[in-house]
Amino acid sequence: MRARIRKMIDDRLEIRLPGPPMMLTSADVGRLLRVSHWTLQEWRKAGRGPRFVKLTHAIVRYPLLEFGLWLGEHLRSTVKSGEENRR
Repeated sequence: MRARIRKMIDDRLEIRLPGPPMMLTSADVGRLLRVSHWTLQEWRKAGRGPRFVKLTHAIVRYPLLEFGLWLGEHLRSTVKSGEENRR
């Protein structure tokens, strides 16, 4: 599973990640999910987004494995009735 997550992220970021532990920046995660840094900030406040490490007031990092696990938890094969129109 780790290899698949690493390949998906490598392909999306168009970079080759070094060996673990890998930390993604907010910009990396925003690019992968196609959301703004403001959205990520709101998710952090609400405890809804991927788990993160806050190194300083201004430096936030997302461990690659945690990001991959969070993403995997949000995979769906069906949509509940009425859910497809929500954002």
